[in-house]
Amino acid sequence: MHTSWKRWRLALIAMLTAFALSATFANSAFAAEPGEWGTWVEEHVGNQSLAARGTMSEARNNGTLLQVWRGETNNIVWLSFNNGNAFQYTNPDGSSTQTYFSPTVVPYGTNSFMVFHTGTDGRIYYAQVNSDGSWVGSWTAVSWGQRTNMAVSVTQVGAGLTALYMVYHSSTDDRVLGSYWNGWDWVPGQTLPGVLTPAAPSVTYNRYTGLWAVARGEDNQVWMARSYSGTGNNWGNWTAQGGNTYDSPTVAAGNNGQMLVSYVDQNNYRTNFRTYNAAGQPTGNWSQDSAGWQTVYSVGLSVIYNSIYAILTGLDGYVYYKAAYDGS
Repeated sequence: MHTSWKRWRLALIAMLTAFALSATFANSAFAAEPGEWGTWVEEHVGNQSLAARGTMSEARNNGTLLQVWRGETNNIVWLSFNNGNAFQYTNPDGSSTQTYFSPTVVPYGTNSFMVFHTGTDGRIYYAQVNSDGSWVGSWTAVSWGQRTNMAVSVTQVGAGLTALYMVYHSSTDDRVLGSYWNGWDWVPGQTLPGVLTPAAPSVTYNRYTGLWAVARGEDNQVWMARSYSGTGNNWGNWTAQGGNTYDSPTVAAGNNGQMLVSYVDQNNYRTNFRTYNAAGQPTGNWSQDSAGWQTVYSVGLSVIYNSIYAILTGLDGYVYYKAAYDGS
């Protein structure tokens, strides 16, 4: 059976590679979003291709890159600094992390990161990781008994700060909850009114206009809302953005305030993008990934100055990336 899987995988990789090449030549001159690449590039850590279950998350802080993902064949949270060898942080008793969902990482302060994962017990765990590889030594559960049955999304509320904001799916119903980290403790989870979702929400911080969240509505459209407070205490109305997704949409804001939203189409499993200005107004229609690749997972978004990169776990289980929007 192992041999059959390897043969199937090699055949699938060959098929996807051929498709990617054809799509590149067909679409490279017709990228749908400004600066969008016509194909995807395979991600590597150490001397091997990066394979994952779910979506790989990455963050940069003061020139250091930290990537986190759920293991392809296990439930461990794996990490890599600057595309180096994969490693894990174990619990004080030596046991590995256990999660059924994609972990996430965000910058923290000026030279650290905060890594999050949902434990198999439904509690949300986090740990501060420093750029030199040192860490606090243990995973801590988010206070006030906050739980979820999906992945969480977290954003740094201002470059260089230790303030964070997290959104997550309720563990008991379809509410979206949010919690603010003030640098030393979490506030109790608060319901973001006006939307219900069967999937995990996503949040980003726009340096000009505050927090923005997106979620899959129970009508399968993408819904979007803004908080006028960096602490998430004052959310405006959710508005429908169209689309048709079975998974979690994602949102990211560039340093210039321009934003990108992505979702995976539930009919053909292809990624769609839409750009927005800092005020949350769309600057174009939804466009399909110019390379036409497919995925069964949510597509991650990573910001490098004004540019936003998309991160996709392919049907072959490997992670790929591409520039999706240059912020113009």
